[in-house]
Amino acid sequence: MRKKGFTPLFRCDNPSETSVVDSGFAAGESPANHHEERGFEMDESISGQIAAGSNVSEHAQLSNPREGLIYTWVDGSLGVADEVVRAGFGLLDDVRVETQERLGATLDLIEGIQRSVLRVARKALVRTDAISARALTSGQHGWYALLGTLRRTSQGATALASETAVSIVGERKATQQLIIQQSS
Repeated sequence: MRKKGFTPLFRCDNPSETSVVDSGFAAGESPANHHEERGFEMDESISGQIAAGSNVSEHAQLSNPREGLIYTWVDGSLGVADEVVRAGFGLLDDVRVETQERLGATLDLIEGIQRSVLRVARKALVRTDAISARALTSGQHGWYALLGTLRRTSQGATALASETAVSIVGERKATQQLIIQQSS
């Protein structure tokens, strides 16, 4: 009564009572891909799991009552133990897969945040540089305007002083000539 690709876990040595407890996995099949290889699609919701039936494998069956009470208990206990082991390792594999997916998503999030922060920092650098360049240009134009104003003011003051001096000197000469003319 062996199935093709069948992996036995337990076997009685008495040829009249040959009984094999099936591991549930074909040769080379792992618990992680058991359902995918057999074409089952898992529904993650509780209602989907209930609708799909119990988690008992299709090959787990009750033993023939003619085989005796002890054999029935042993066979039933081994079937329960088989399901417990299968469920335990299936649960551990589910936890591993979910943890790996969530940690991967977390790393993607951290990487995305890091890229975003660097982009914002580069844009802030460009904008700060534009503000600095504008401030330097405005300051430079302001200083040139101040220096030009001081230059023109000093030139104007020099010209005014010169004209005033000429006019004062010119008036003095005229006054001195007038005094000389009147004295003579």
